[in-house]
Amino acid sequence: MGIIDYFMTLDVEFKATYQLAQNLLVALQHKNISAYQTLILGENKLISPQMKRSLRTLKKYLPEIRLQKFR
Repeated sequence: MGIIDYFMTLDVEFKATYQLAQNLLVALQHKNISAYQTLILGENKLISPQMKRSLRTLKKYLPEIRLQKFR
């Protein structure tokens, strides 16, 4: 893998991670539980390892989040 390939991969990962984070933010702001749940439970192969870890945590606590945030 060359240096250009490495940065192209980082660019794709950054874009996917950023877009997911923004979509989660909008779903929370609009209290849209179905959009939020779809984003959390959807398949996100291109996102960063840190965001994948965050999604695992959000999935784990999804029932509690639904009860508290989306009233």
